Amino acid sequence: MTEDEYRRKSLGLQKIGMMGALIGAVFALWQYNHSSRKQFEAPVWQKQVELYTSATETIARLAFTKDEREWNDARLRFWELYAGSLILVEDQKVANGMIEFSKMVRAAGDDPSGRAQNFENKAISLSYTFRHSIEQSVGVGLPAVSDTKSQATQ
Repeated sequence: MTEDEYRRKSLGLQKIGMMGALIGAVFALWQYNHSSRKQFEAPVWQKQVELYTSATETIARLAFTKDEREWNDARLRFWELYAGSLILVEDQKVANGMIEFSKMVRAAGDDPSGRAQNFENKAISLSYTFRHSIEQSVGVGLPAVSDTKSQATQ
């Protein structure tokens, strides 16, 4: 092998080595970014599930209680979630559902007997909206269920 051939092969190997190092660096950067994002998103998702659970429990109390004191306690909790912490984690569909449900809560007033006829169905439907939002934000499907509960309350 002549010195010229040796230099060409050496330069070729150096280029291959640099390309390998560059590809490795890009992969390491992507992996770091991906894991950092997951570490950030995990507590947000956890908080979203926690707040959505609280909201569905509150909405269920509003839909099914006949006790005026429990109604007013649940109504207060609903407004706390509506105007407070739920805003940090809700998507647009949940926000729209909460707005529509808030109109029904407001219209019912201080007495649970003032609820609209379809109040229970709207509560169940909104709970399914929370469920779908969790599936979308986490990117994982929850076990399949049908929306038969709202039909059962009719």
